Amino acid sequence: MARSTSKKGVSKSFPLPKRARAPLALVTSALCLLSLVYIISYAPQIGILSKLAIGVISLLVAGLLITRILGILGTGGLYILKTSRGLDFIDHLSKRYARFWTAMVDWGLVLSFGVLTYLFFKKHVSRKMLVLGIISILVMQVFILPYIILALNLISTPQFSIQQSSSYVPSSSFAQYLQYAFYAASLVGGFSLYILSELVYVAAIIVHGIAAFIIAALSPHVTVAQAAGNLPPPAGVPVAVVPFLEPSIAIPLILSLILLVTLHEISHGVIARQYGIRLKSIGTFIFGIIPGGAFVEPDEKSINKLPREKQDKISIAGVSFNYLLTLVFFALMVFTYYFVLPGLTATRVYVEATVLGSPAYNTIPAGTIILSWNNHTIHNLTDLQAAGAMDKPYSPVNIVTPNTTYSVLADASGKIGVYLGLKTVPITNSVLGAAADFLYIFFALSFMLNFYVAIFNILPLPLFDGWRIYKLRISEKKLRLITILALIVFVLLFVPWIWSL
Repeated sequence: MARSTSKKGVSKSFPLPKRARAPLALVTSALCLLSLVYIISYAPQIGILSKLAIGVISLLVAGLLITRILGILGTGGLYILKTSRGLDFIDHLSKRYARFWTAMVDWGLVLSFGVLTYLFFKKHVSRKMLVLGIISILVMQVFILPYIILALNLISTPQFSIQQSSSYVPSSSFAQYLQYAFYAASLVGGFSLYILSELVYVAAIIVHGIAAFIIAALSPHVTVAQAAGNLPPPAGVPVAVVPFLEPSIAIPLILSLILLVTLHEISHGVIARQYGIRLKSIGTFIFGIIPGGAFVEPDEKSINKLPREKQDKISIAGVSFNYLLTLVFFALMVFTYYFVLPGLTATRVYVEATVLGSPAYNTIPAGTIILSWNNHTIHNLTDLQAAGAMDKPYSPVNIVTPNTTYSVLADASGKIGVYLGLKTVPITNSVLGAAADFLYIFFALSFMLNFYVAIFNILPLPLFDGWRIYKLRISEKKLRLITILALIVFVLLFVPWIWSL
């Protein structure tokens, strides 16, 4: 950890005794954490954007104070903690388990680039590993990745209504052919081609939705609100709302991210050491109290002198370990879901928040668990969607919760305006039930995040692992074009979110 105050960019510490600095930094972190918990749990009247702003300010202030207290490198609430401790451990791993790391990296290359691995890396990946990788892709696509829905249920996307538009849901036959097309893409080009295909498909839906929205909005007989129904629902969970989830998710989420980025970076370091690259330090960068990622600092000049194939394997090492963790946490999640939770917890639909000015606003508190909707028992979101589909404009909606009953009058569209989510709750208030719930959330989030971090990291975008691999194999002009197109797609993905907020 850098403590010197003479270097440029290092904050000057407060005039405090050295013994008092660490405790004071911990107190600052605790106060920041409490403020975030309050924003998440006890301020339902605050909108998402307001929560985002307050949360960012809290983290910014905490980061600035911590850098001043400790006198460490930092700017704008973001600071770096690094050390040379642990480098010997990385060196030990590279020597002690050399065959494992070599096989894992080759396996990760095949998962990332599919059959094309034979063309790009045929001299450095065995045929046996190529076959194993292709089989792994197929098994993951058919038997493992469908379970991501379970993990996504923990972080439900904001909905302004329980009635979702079906305008962009493909027919069953088309959806089946589309799924086959994605399977084929992943087999041919690995998960790199799979994620590119998925992004292009979603971007096409959004472009179509925006065009339909504009055409409808220009019609004199359609209101803007009605035209907005042509926009597809938000896809995925934007980074902006992740820190403002309820504590039961936020805490295992942070732990999952810390484990993910730490093992990801250690993997880079292990493979670099196998090729004789000196490591300067390891560390993490933090915004306020939220870890933003870990890093292993190698000698970049030495890496650039290595053959292209060895540079590729250093770059893909972290992604490969994320694939492996995906399988590990999938097994743990499924075991916990089927063999542990049924006897200790139950799944419940709850209100994440309400829409400003809607019938439910200031009536139904955030966090309310819904047991019944107009005399229809609710076990999951499907039950609630079916019950809500029968609501009529200006009709009463009676909602039964564990503590009370709410009666809300629907608006002109037959909706009351709520954000909905799913969460598991202990059947009893036992410590065992709460622990099982916590572990399931941690396993599910780790399963999902490791997979998505892996496939997004192999995109040809700056600062991503895929950038270095593509940079060594295609011209700078082609790479720039691919990067621009990928960035346009990412911008399009946020259009429905911007509208919904």
